[in-house]
Amino acid sequence: ARISNLPTVWSNVLCAMVLSQAQPSFINASLVFVAMSLAYVGGMFLNDAVDAEWDKKNAPSRPIARDEAERKSVFIMALLCLLLTPIVLCFLESGPGVNKIYALLSSLCLLLFIGLYNWCHKWFQYNSGLMGICRGMVYITTALALGDISWLFLFAVLSVVSYIMGLTSLAHS
Repeated sequence: ARISNLPTVWSNVLCAMVLSQAQPSFINASLVFVAMSLAYVGGMFLNDAVDAEWDKKNAPSRPIARDEAERKSVFIMALLCLLLTPIVLCFLESGPGVNKIYALLSSLCLLLFIGLYNWCHKWFQYNSGLMGICRGMVYITTALALGDISWLFLFAVLSVVSYIMGLTSLAHS
């Protein structure tokens, strides 16, 4: 998995905190950072497990293709990370802007889109849309866990989703 990309997720969480005018406790901010990191790492592991056969033919430098990791083990790690994502959010403390139930539901939507992206990105024509939605769901989940969602926030999220869609489409062309 490409763990070196975690700072991107962390910057997304920070941006979502600022845009949602969150004033979280240290504990709640830490829990959201951990949860979104788990979602990201789980998605990366899931990508490696799902793409293992394709990687053997097209990207032989990938860990599973080089027999440095077993596909089943990587898949189990992916599921563990993804399952821990909403569990971590269950420990959010009550406070201003905290909406634990909506944050949990949003994290489940994030996991759904991560799964959809990973299972169909090799053949689905609009995979860049799924990638953008995943990033947008990080923002929304963060805001629901720690702050407020305003029209300005939604505009910013749509801008990020559009940017990721465009950037991903360009990278694939």
